[in-house]
Amino acid sequence: STMTFKTRFKATYGMTAKQWLDLRIKDQILEYASEKNIGPSHIAYKMLMTPQRFNRLCHRLWGVTGSELIRRVQAGEPLVEVKEKNADEDE
Repeated sequence: STMTFKTRFKATYGMTAKQWLDLRIKDQILEYASEKNIGPSHIAYKMLMTPQRFNRLCHRLWGVTGSELIRRVQAGEPLVEVKEKNADEDE
């Protein structure tokens, strides 16, 4: 059942499946953002999503646009992750 999966996943990984996926996605985006001469559309293409979806994801995770995220990563500026409202709830 779904509830069994959620319980076992959290027991195994110490976080919800959504948190685990977000962590993997964040790592991949930051890796791509550090590449020279890359834009949001190119990262979106590499991540198999639309540029609009990529921008929404950047807003949800860091509170900035994809272009701003790339600029900050390449400038070595710190990024502040956005805390989700329901971060403690199982999803």
